[in-house]
Amino acid sequence: MTNNSVGGSRSRGSSSSYLSHTGVGVDDDPKYCGCGVLLHTQTLRKKNPGRHFKACPIRGERSCQLFKWLDDDIPPDTLLIIRELEDHSRELRHQLNTLKHRYQTMVCVAAISLIILCLAMIILNVIIPNRLNRLPIGYRI
Repeated sequence: MTNNSVGGSRSRGSSSSYLSHTGVGVDDDPKYCGCGVLLHTQTLRKKNPGRHFKACPIRGERSCQLFKWLDDDIPPDTLLIIRELEDHSRELRHQLNTLKHRYQTMVCVAAISLIILCLAMIILNVIIPNRLNRLPIGYRI
């Protein structure tokens, strides 16, 4: 069942006068709304997820009230799959963020460990030998 409409009950005039005014046919993909604003394809996340539409971006009295579905109704089993994929995608994004945080923590720990190791090497190879050389000969190791 196709539920494509241009304007419909939201339109200021009849859809045929609106269509002739904008040069958009019922089955066309409009590029501009009646206000002359470039339209972008949009989709909803909660209600009608995955369905694409175009609507006038201007709100209020100045809007031409354009609204047009660009695709047919989505079957319920497809909606279920879309929701499951969205949930899975959300979980994967969460896992990715967790792994990024762990990676950043590991990089910080490695950097601090490297700094400590370098300082230990400096102490063992530079500072201690220099101090040993300053000791009287009988006290040197």
